[in-house]
Amino acid sequence: MGVGRSGTSAFSGSVAALGYSVPQPEVRADETNPRGFGEPRWVVDFHAALLEGAQVTPWDARSYAWRHTRSAGEQPEVVAKLRAWLTTQFERHDRIVVKDPRTAWFLRLWDQVSRELGVDTSYVTLLRSPAEAVMSAGRWYQGPSRPTTRACGWMNVQLRTERQTRDSKRAFIRYTDLLTDWRSVLSGLNAKLDLGLDLRNQAAIEQVDAWLDPGLRREQTTLADLELPAAVRTLVERVWHEFDSAVDRDDRALQLRLDELRVDYRRLYRDSEQITHSSIVAARWKASLKAGGGAPSPQDDENESPGSGSPEQVDTAARPTTVPTPS
Repeated sequence: MGVGRSGTSAFSGSVAALGYSVPQPEVRADETNPRGFGEPRWVVDFHAALLEGAQVTPWDARSYAWRHTRSAGEQPEVVAKLRAWLTTQFERHDRIVVKDPRTAWFLRLWDQVSRELGVDTSYVTLLRSPAEAVMSAGRWYQGPSRPTTRACGWMNVQLRTERQTRDSKRAFIRYTDLLTDWRSVLSGLNAKLDLGLDLRNQAAIEQVDAWLDPGLRREQTTLADLELPAAVRTLVERVWHEFDSAVDRDDRALQLRLDELRVDYRRLYRDSEQITHSSIVAARWKASLKAGGGAPSPQDDENESPGSGSPEQVDTAARPTTVPTPS
């Protein structure tokens, strides 16, 4: 688990060398990940189609976008499709690693199917400084290039991922720790989650050494280097501080603080939508006219403001499909 550019490929490739199988075929290496992604092509295509249908992006900053991906993942045909694929993978291998940053949006779906199949599931979340992840995503990914939009997407995805994996076997590891001392990191992870990694196989160890290249950590920046509104900067600093500490103490006190931060993020996003409501209305008018329809009534848009209600109401009841992410 982890937002894109957080080191998830580094992890999946490492455990693949130590006894786990990456379902084939894999996404091919390119200039963004010269060593490879450790990422199943089928899973990427599966998630990408679901996200497109739900009109959600992998770095979506909308605090209520989860409602739409949850609905997409509850469709019987979607559940059956994943069940059939996962069944086939476990007919071939006893242990598999599934890596795709989009997985966070469909954790309920994966949990449901895994339980139905009797699969023992663990979640490992890679932690990389949000500044580095944001800058790397801006360099290599399509989509919003403004740091504010990416920083909010980072908070939204990380906070929800934590909440959804809270009742599962899980661990948090730092990308930088994995690069500098992978033996200690994976040894501790192996003991905590009982992964059965083959840490005595010399050939496998050499393969991991070759896979993990600190030189591929091409973004080394800090939040001070990003142009962010003060409110966003303050909140993302708080969120990162708590996640960084989760490596050593994933306890109830930490989870309560993260719950508070999720509420703070929803409030920040709600307030941002209220401030930019005129831009949202203008975007709806433009889309409606382009589609050949008439301009919507300004009164109707005002009555349906996506920023109305309490933070909890926004998370569960707002109706975004054409609302652009404020930056």
